[in-house]
Amino acid sequence: IMEDPNDPRQQAIMLAVQTVLAGDAEKGIAPFVQGDAMKQAITTYLQNIGAVMAVIRKVNPDVMIIVATQYNPYGTFTGDYEGLNTAFNAGAMVLSQFITEYGIALGYKTADVYTAFAASGENLMNANMETMNLDFHPNAAGHAVIAECVNAVLKPQE
Repeated sequence: IMEDPNDPRQQAIMLAVQTVLAGDAEKGIAPFVQGDAMKQAITTYLQNIGAVMAVIRKVNPDVMIIVATQYNPYGTFTGDYEGLNTAFNAGAMVLSQFITEYGIALGYKTADVYTAFAASGENLMNANMETMNLDFHPNAAGHAVIAECVNAVLKPQE
């Protein structure tokens, strides 16, 4: 359904996804980012990243570890699909805050990809609203921005 932009069911699916993710006050549906599932996802993420850091530090206690914050893959979506943008941005922002806040405690440095993507006027994603391409991966320009963010951590004085 999502591969065919002319399929009339596509918009209904997208609107349903937006309702689940962004919420609907009139229907009593809270945004995903405010729910128990998000809280559990953050808890699990922090447990997992803590375990990964412990293993890395055991193998190489002197290594510099850089963790990137999370970008919003649908930041260019507007109009009928603004809710997808809003919902993913809220989730990316919350996750990015946790990544940043726990960096010192878990022993890694943070590359602020979230802010760089949010500040860019360019589409840095493969996702495309017009063709309903929901590929959440960065395009070549997005990968270049991520590299710049990591490089800023590696060489902060430059």
